[in-house]
Amino acid sequence: MSEREEELHLLKPLAVESRGENASALLHQLPELLRELLSSDQPSMLDLRAIPLSSWDHERLHEVLGEGGVSAAVASEEGVTIEVMQSAIPGIWWLDHLDEEGNLIGQYIEVSYCPEALITAVEDVADGLGLLRARLLTGDYLNR
Repeated sequence: MSEREEELHLLKPLAVESRGENASALLHQLPELLRELLSSDQPSMLDLRAIPLSSWDHERLHEVLGEGGVSAAVASEEGVTIEVMQSAIPGIWWLDHLDEEGNLIGQYIEVSYCPEALITAVEDVADGLGLLRARLLTGDYLNR
């Protein structure tokens, strides 16, 4: 079973037209995903755009999960910006993917200790090491 099939498998009983029931079904899956994270360090991602969510569902999700104190915007080289916001429930994160014009192109809930979008790639850290060494060697930081 693919990762996408696993995501959608969790939420099979969802109604096409929903007045909050789909949010309730999704919310009741989150404790299991948090347990999985705690027991196996396995993060999960739910694609909210692949789930039939009404405005009532979105309101219910935000009402129950709330907002935490951490937020960040991460820009990619492809022009996509990922807005990351911690929910009020530790381990559950909101992620909105926006195109260059600011249009919503993806919306996710990630269950993880730290969202993948905020983790620096090993290659980037290696590049950073080289950059820092070069600045220290040339004294470039003194002129800033």
